[in-house]
Amino acid sequence: MEIMKSLLFAFVLLSNLFGEDSFITKSEYGEQLYKKPRGIGCSNCHGKGGSGMKITSYLHKKKKKEIIAPSIRFLSAKKIEEGVNKHPSFVPKYFLVEDEYKSLEAFLEKK
Repeated sequence: MEIMKSLLFAFVLLSNLFGEDSFITKSEYGEQLYKKPRGIGCSNCHGKGGSGMKITSYLHKKKKKEIIAPSIRFLSAKKIEEGVNKHPSFVPKYFLVEDEYKSLEAFLEKK
């Protein structure tokens, strides 16, 4: 089943995604990218709808610290791209193209 999903994802990526006769909308493609772009998905840290969430907590010098992923729900495609490239130690490098960032924006604005 996972192979079929991967093949479908690859087909969609190589197809004319957003033309008149497209079988998937920009938002639907963005949802697929959000859930599992290339390995770990955005949803693992930013939650189901991009509203952010606590990733973990730990003790440092007897003080509780938390790592929290911020909300990305209302960010533009450009801001999402900047976030991915600005925080390479936290955010996986997805190597997305401009249209993919726009698809993520379309999905997140509907949540």
